[in-house]
Amino acid sequence: MKKVGQNIEQVVNEHGPVALEHLNNIATELKTKHISKLMNEADKFAQDALTVHIPKAREKLEQAKEEGVPIVVQWVKDHPGETVAIAGAGYVAAFPVLVTAPMLWGLGFGGLGPVGGKFTV
Repeated sequence: MKKVGQNIEQVVNEHGPVALEHLNNIATELKTKHISKLMNEADKFAQDALTVHIPKAREKLEQAKEEGVPIVVQWVKDHPGETVAIAGAGYVAAFPVLVTAPMLWGLGFGGLGPVGGKFTV
């Protein structure tokens, strides 16, 4: 067994540095190929974005500008009650005092707190 261990040690000592250098060369080559492949894919993605996707987005935006307003106007004409509800909800969200102040006044509260002698629920 001792002789086998010595033989392995001798082989590693003789061929280890060469094997290590060979493995380093393989790793460097793989890194270079991998980075090159990634760069090519990134370049293709950027070219596709510039030549295909951005022009399509512009085309859709122009189409929405041309067709969007008449579609909305037609929807408003077809759904007047829903339009009022949506607009009213927008006003309440933007100006909650339009709802809370009259409601609190009706419950007996004024600007400084409860109002004496006022009916409250």
